[in-house]
Amino acid sequence: MQTLTITHGDLLGMTSGSLQVASECAITVCPRLLGVKELPRAAREWMQSALSSPDAFREDHYHTAGVRAYRGGDAMKQVNWSATAKTGELLVNRRETMVGGDVTVLLNAELADASTNRRLAGEQFEEAISVAASVAKQALDSGGRAGLIFNGRVQGDDAVPLRIEPARGRSQFYALLEAMSGFEPVVRLELGYLLGDLLQGRMRGANLLLITAFLTPKQELAVRKLRQAGNRVEVMLLYKDRPASRQAAGGTS
Repeated sequence: MQTLTITHGDLLGMTSGSLQVASECAITVCPRLLGVKELPRAAREWMQSALSSPDAFREDHYHTAGVRAYRGGDAMKQVNWSATAKTGELLVNRRETMVGGDVTVLLNAELADASTNRRLAGEQFEEAISVAASVAKQALDSGGRAGLIFNGRVQGDDAVPLRIEPARGRSQFYALLEAMSGFEPVVRLELGYLLGDLLQGRMRGANLLLITAFLTPKQELAVRKLRQAGNRVEVMLLYKDRPASRQAAGGTS
């Protein structure tokens, strides 16, 4: 962006003006974040299952991995009084997790289903990105780790597929948002091959949300195999599972 236009005025509307200045900055448009109640049913149910699992994010390792904000149910013996005194916020020791507590969103860039001659609009792909970002934020806010897999084209990144391994923290959330801002619904690796790669890579114990326009019989078989391998996999179909706000506005396409 070479120039920026700044428009200014007062609260009463008595004066106004604009100023144009030179600039060498870039604007990144991040996905819209949805509240839990706005998420599609499939995403809500998957999150409830993943986040309420007895061992989903259990910190049961004897190694301390830093501190985090106090959450209801934390034992007082976990409180890090030194860190609490320095920050003025009640903080507890965070321990490493020995069990699988990762949340991974797999977003499929394919919008067309050749077998039914059906294609979804680009608007629904934007909704899917919003769902992916919102699910990741909910997981991170709950103290878990969130990751992302995308088989489409990403501006500024040639990785096929794009894969961001699950991690915690604000920096992880910003990394996910930055990546999603460059997503395009242009397929770089067919979903069936991607699911096959996950199986060959021996993915085990993962919480996986697959957001896809459609699912072919071959892809359904790969999903079943991932489940049989010990993964929790939920499929959100874009043609019927849409954000609640969009359903209220006009239903599915």
